[in-house]
Amino acid sequence: MSRLSAHRSDDDGSSLLSSAGEESLADSGEGRRENARHKPRVMIGGEGEKHSVPAVITIPSVTDPGVAEGRPPRKGPRRGSSSEEFESANEPEDENLGAPGLTPPEVLLKRMRKRARELAAQGAGEESVFDRIRCVALTRIVYGDYHWQLAKAYSKLAYAYFHLRGLAPQALKHAENARDTLLAADDMRQQYRQHYTREDIVPVLQLTYLTMGQAHAALKHFQKAEQNLKKAELVSQEREDMQQGHRNPDRYIKVLMALGKVAMKLNKVGYAMDCLEKEDSVEVADSAFMVSLAYLSTGEVEDEEKASELLHTTIDIYMEHSGPYHKQTVKAQDELCCLLIRQGRLDEALSLLKKLITAKSEIHGDPSNELATAHQLMGSIRLKQAKTEVALKHFMKAYTMLQFVLGNNHRKTKDLRETVELIKRAPGASKVQTSDDKMRERPRFTQVVGRSKPVGSNTTSAWS
Repeated sequence: MSRLSAHRSDDDGSSLLSSAGEESLADSGEGRRENARHKPRVMIGGEGEKHSVPAVITIPSVTDPGVAEGRPPRKGPRRGSSSEEFESANEPEDENLGAPGLTPPEVLLKRMRKRARELAAQGAGEESVFDRIRCVALTRIVYGDYHWQLAKAYSKLAYAYFHLRGLAPQALKHAENARDTLLAADDMRQQYRQHYTREDIVPVLQLTYLTMGQAHAALKHFQKAEQNLKKAELVSQEREDMQQGHRNPDRYIKVLMALGKVAMKLNKVGYAMDCLEKEDSVEVADSAFMVSLAYLSTGEVEDEEKASELLHTTIDIYMEHSGPYHKQTVKAQDELCCLLIRQGRLDEALSLLKKLITAKSEIHGDPSNELATAHQLMGSIRLKQAKTEVALKHFMKAYTMLQFVLGNNHRKTKDLRETVELIKRAPGASKVQTSDDKMRERPRFTQVVGRSKPVGSNTTSAWS
């Protein structure tokens, strides 16, 4: 009985499966006939579970969820956009694009550029360089190899390495990569495989050659530095001609300053002066002033002549931009005056010191420590001219000011007092007296004054 029942149950299951298969075949036949009659719709399931789906199914992308939410699709990167010196901070950026870990590389590139600029402005040089490295990798993913945008990323990485980290070899290597990438991009452009304009790559060329020149100068390769900086100057002039309406000469000034310093290292003083005079700005004057101080520190006669020329140029620029009553102008005149005294040109130093005394009294006031220093310097010049009385007057003025400003117990006041005492012992300084000396020589008020007649006597006789 058990074997018979099992056989029957198996037969029943097979019959059920066969009936279900026949129904599904019948239904599938009906579905094919319905699909033939209505092409845009597809019928799925049995008679009691029929539903229709579109024949063309649109699958939304994982990295573009805006389609599912009804927003317009995201636009791709603008491969023909122009390149400025810095990326635009107002560039539209959708922070919500992409799921975590699936953000498109072009969006990441914008974020890395923005963060690198912010970190550089905050002084975080190492973190900014790391973001610039990420920008190079993302630029290669978005634009491909041998694209001018990749050269731009390399040039900014080189600039960051040199100015934020001070690593000249790394900066030189990445600047050379930028140059080679631009050459490859030019070949692709001639083959119509890439499109860009001259305005796109001129800022990249300018930054690349400037960084290469500065890196070579830091590595003591002055000939190569001069060659690259001259190329940067030509590109800078071209960029200035392109941007007549909104000129921004900051990068051009940096090129001229770097070229002037390299020319000084190569003993091309005339060419260096031409570079500094091309753009008579305050930044160039500051650079020329620092170079002149470096020459003065050597103590050699040839370097003093170079320093004198640079100081005259610096003073002329400061006079034009800031006027005579400015701290930087007075500071440069002080250095030039000390140099003139060292070279024995005392008359020129005296005429300059007279202007300095007027300017310092306007800037620092009278009395002041700076004005006392000027009078002390004037006194030292008069001592060299053997005019002891005039020199002592200037030293006394300086001493009086220091007493009022610093006090009698200050070291500078005590040293100047000893100098004054030494000058007083000189033969020609006997006529010059201080107020203290005059008080010592005055007669005492308790001293008895001699009389010609005794007390109580009259001028007229008592008998008359």
